[in-house]
Amino acid sequence: MIKEEDLPESVDDIDYSLPQYFIVKNDEKNQKIYVPKPISESESVFSVDFHPKLDLITMGLVTGEAKIYKYSIDIENTCVATFNHHSEACRKLFFSDDGKLMFSAGSDMKLAVTDIKKGALKYCIKDAHTSPINTLIVIDDDRIATGDDEGCVRIWDVRQRKAIKSYNEHGDYISCFDYAPETGLLYSAAADGCISVVDMKKSKPSGVAVTEGLNDDLVSLTTMQDGQLLYAAGASGVIYEFDTDKLFQPKKNIKSLSTSISSMIQVRDGMLTYATDDGIIYSLDTKKSKLSNRLTDQTNEPIIDMSISRDAKYLASCSLENVRFYNAIGMFDMSLTEVVDKEEKKPEIQKLKKKEKKFEKSILNREAKANLEEAEKNVKKRKKAGGVQSATKKTKVLNQARKQFLHDLLVDY
Repeated sequence: MIKEEDLPESVDDIDYSLPQYFIVKNDEKNQKIYVPKPISESESVFSVDFHPKLDLITMGLVTGEAKIYKYSIDIENTCVATFNHHSEACRKLFFSDDGKLMFSAGSDMKLAVTDIKKGALKYCIKDAHTSPINTLIVIDDDRIATGDDEGCVRIWDVRQRKAIKSYNEHGDYISCFDYAPETGLLYSAAADGCISVVDMKKSKPSGVAVTEGLNDDLVSLTTMQDGQLLYAAGASGVIYEFDTDKLFQPKKNIKSLSTSISSMIQVRDGMLTYATDDGIIYSLDTKKSKLSNRLTDQTNEPIIDMSISRDAKYLASCSLENVRFYNAIGMFDMSLTEVVDKEEKKPEIQKLKKKEKKFEKSILNREAKANLEEAEKNVKKRKKAGGVQSATKKTKVLNQARKQFLHDLLVDY
C-alpha cells in the first residue's frame, strides 16, 4: 500500500541525475554511446528546452499544448505533464533558470507562466501582444522578453506581471533573442535582417539601437567571449560575426556547409551547432572558423529548434512530429569523465527503475492509485496461482490513470 508521506510533493523532490553509465565498453576502437529514444508526437513540435536541474524536457506543439517528458536511456521516456494554456500554436517555451517556472508564448498572443512545482498555471496574460508571439527569452529571475510577428519587442517583469518596455524597431517578425549577462545587453533579430540592442543593466531597460538590415533573414543569435562577439545565423546559410561594439557591419561572413540554416545554438564558448531545412546538424569552431564534420544524417525534416542538456551530454532537436536526442559529448569532442561497462552499473539501473515506478505513482490521483494498486494485487495473485503476469493490463491501467491525472490537472483552465 502506498503511503501519502512516502510520495514526493513535486518533481523538485526527486533527483533524476543519471550516473555515468551511458557508455558501454566494447573495445578500444568501438564504443557505443547511448542516448534516449526519440519522442514522437501526433502533431508538429515547434520548440524544445531542457530543464536546468532535472532530466526533463519540455516541448511546444502546434495544437497549443506544452508537454513535459522525463527522458532516460534505461527506461521509456515518460510524459509527466501536459498543459493546455494556449488555444493556438505554442511557438516558444523555456524553463526559468531555477527550473521552478515555465514560460510559453504562442499564436494566440498569450504569455503563460506555469508553476512546475505545483503543476499548475501561475498566471496568463491573454493579450500580451497585438499580433501572434513568435519567440521569447528568459533574461534573469525577474525578467523575460517576447517578440511578435509585427516586429514588436516587449520586456516583462515576471513579479509585477506587466510589460516594463515595448518598442517597434523592426519591419518584420522577431525571430530570436540572445542576452549577454556579462555586458547586460539584450539582442533581438528579425526577418528584416536588423539587430536591435537594449541595455538591461538597470531595473528599467534603457536605449534602443538598431543596425542596418542585412540582405538576409536572421534566424538565430548567440554571444561569445564574455559578450564581446555576436554571431547571427542567416536563413541563406551565412553566419555573421560581429564585434558587439561595432554592430554597424559584420566583422566576418562565414559560409556554412548548407544553403539554408533553420536554427543555431551555442554548445560552449567557441563552438556553435546549426541545423538546416533538410534536417542535418553541423558544428562550427568559431575560434578557427573551421567548418567541422557533418554531425547527423539527413532526415529531410526541417529542424525548427535545438537545446543542450544541463550536463552537456545531450543535444535535442525538434522537427515535424519528432524530438530526437544526440550524444553531445561525442559530437563536439567534449572530455569523457568516465567510461564503464554497463554490467557494472546494473544495481544503479535497478534503483533508477524503482524511482521511476515511485514517480509514476506519485502523479496519480487517489482513484487512479487505487486502480493501479488493485491491478498489482491481481498480478501477485496470478503469480501465486501459477499464472503469467499480464503486462498489457497493467499498462492500460497506468495509461488510463495518467489521462485521468492530466484531466484533473487541467480541468480548471
